[in-house]
Amino acid sequence: MDDEDVYERVAREHPELTGRDRLWAIRELKQQQKAERRLAKNAGRECPACHETVKPVEKTGLVTLAAWAFVVALVTLGMSVVAAAHVFADDTVHGAAIIVLWPVAAAETGFVHPHLFAVLVAFVEFLVVGQTLMKLDERAKRNARCPECDHPMPPESAA
Repeated sequence: MDDEDVYERVAREHPELTGRDRLWAIRELKQQQKAERRLAKNAGRECPACHETVKPVEKTGLVTLAAWAFVVALVTLGMSVVAAAHVFADDTVHGAAIIVLWPVAAAETGFVHPHLFAVLVAFVEFLVVGQTLMKLDERAKRNARCPECDHPMPPESAA
């Protein structure tokens, strides 16, 4: 319900209210609707098999792992951009920071523009990991199951 509907409903149900009292009634109605939406969201969805209102169980282990890989890819991209402007020492690139500086170490093999190549590799890694994260999240939502009867739950848009 948008603002116009709230104003019309208060005017229709309480024509005696004016001024500050009317504004308080509008505010109260908006807060009540927000609380109802939050409660409905927390309650879950109705299972088509057992007709219980439950929160679907989504297997998100791979999604969590991909999220951590996404963070590492983001740091890798940032460090590659920094390496393009600032040359790291060999012990930095080949030390413990190799987890995020691997494109810089790989690009030092004799390319014409090794720092630009390192940034491009890190950017491609960032895109691939981000796409994988989105696909795994969609797959987890698609394969959600009812905790009561273990029946597949339809996606939220189809429910």
